[in-house]
Amino acid sequence: MPRRPRTRARGTASHRPTRSTRAVAWSCPPQGCLMANSVAALSAQDEDVRTRACPLYDETLALFTRRITEARDSGEIDEDIDPESTARALIAVRQGIEFLHKAGLSAEELQRAKNAALEMIERSVGR
Repeated sequence: MPRRPRTRARGTASHRPTRSTRAVAWSCPPQGCLMANSVAALSAQDEDVRTRACPLYDETLALFTRRITEARDSGEIDEDIDPESTARALIAVRQGIEFLHKAGLSAEELQRAKNAALEMIERSVGR
């Protein structure tokens, strides 16, 4: 499928994430995220784990929301983007990528999943 030409948002910033942004967004150590692993393993049987995990999610959501708001306000992404909804979606996508990694997908298939997620994100922020 041919790619749509990229347009620019307000100002001069390009919509396309930088290579360093892609590296940080999709780096995944072999053992995964300690917090995500612990919550996934223990939350079903331990109320204390659930109680502690929710504020961590809230902090992560707030951080993502702040950064997305900054990007929107600086013209890096579309001004119609809802920062909090976008933050929730990015957290869910990131956790899904981590799940696929832990499930043992081949490096090639994992890369295809990452690329598909990035293309979806780039299309949604670059209108």
